[in-house]
Amino acid sequence: MKTVIASMILGSAISSYAQASQEYVPPCIEKENQVLEQTAPEQVTQITAFTPAETVKRVNPEYPRAAAKSGKEGWVKMSYVIDETGRVKDPIVDDFGGDRRFVRKAVSALERWTFNPAMKDGKPTQQCEQQIQFDFVLDQKPGARREFIKRYKNIDTLLNNGELEAATLALNELHEKTEANRYENAWLYSLDARLANELDQPRRERQSLYRTIASSRTHKEGSASFNDEYMAYMYQRLFILNANFGYYSEALQAVDELKAFPGQEERVAQLSNYAEKLTSHIDSKDNIQVSMQIGENGHAFHTLVRNSFAFVDINDDIDTVEVRCNTHREKFTVAEQHIWSIPASWGQCRVLVKGRENASFNLVEIANVDANT
Repeated sequence: MKTVIASMILGSAISSYAQASQEYVPPCIEKENQVLEQTAPEQVTQITAFTPAETVKRVNPEYPRAAAKSGKEGWVKMSYVIDETGRVKDPIVDDFGGDRRFVRKAVSALERWTFNPAMKDGKPTQQCEQQIQFDFVLDQKPGARREFIKRYKNIDTLLNNGELEAATLALNELHEKTEANRYENAWLYSLDARLANELDQPRRERQSLYRTIASSRTHKEGSASFNDEYMAYMYQRLFILNANFGYYSEALQAVDELKAFPGQEERVAQLSNYAEKLTSHIDSKDNIQVSMQIGENGHAFHTLVRNSFAFVDINDDIDTVEVRCNTHREKFTVAEQHIWSIPASWGQCRVLVKGRENASFNLVEIANVDANT
């Protein structure tokens, strides 16, 4: 994923960036045979030659003046498509941290990027699976302010004492205090992940861990938010959470990220054994069931590890499904018991599902379906 620093209105931009363990239980696939009927896939054009798009013009987002004056920092993660003319199309905000005004500035900047379009068989074509993170950081002294530290320590004490209701109220108040810088955001989201773990809210824990990492990643060496041990622990937790949800691609990526931290050989060895089991499951004849839920932004993404998938157990309104691959994309309405088959030549694919917030469903990655016929 590319990372871009916001351009500043006030000041110059800089980048900056508890030990625990838990056994991993391999996920159970309870409905491997639920999708039994296969719809014949439509004929698709095979990609014989593909040249990726090349950047012509990048525009850094402006820093919101009010946010800069109050010392607010944050980030915005987005996915987007490059069309046949080299323009950015259909940007989607995957997530963000900090002031909501960062989102508007990030989208505005990304829409002004231009590219030499990707080429397929000598003709311009779309390049569909693109991701980027815009960082909004100020040239200011890193670290947390006294008021934040006081509130943080109070919540930490409540959690240590098992006072989860009081901790929840106090954390909600701290979330509403929007003047947080990147360092404070990192600790805030890590605290949220800890509370979510105590409340047995794995989706919330997973999101907060990713937000913790996104907030801490660009801190400068020597003023990092967390030590290597805690960063490694977070990737260990992300492996467990992603694997249990069926997010195998993200789980395997978490292991790769973990390998970058020194002194983690034992953790890496332990998770590598489970990662091999995930890889074996991907290559097996068993279906992979992925538990999904539409977020507050009205969509949910899933990175596929196979070329065919279907939806079952749809609860509430699901509007559309869009398949965004490296070299192609398609958009459909959602129907249960229909199997979508994707040519392997399309490359790595993510499924974008749009619908009502909190709508839940299972995506089943189907085994032994030839997408190229």
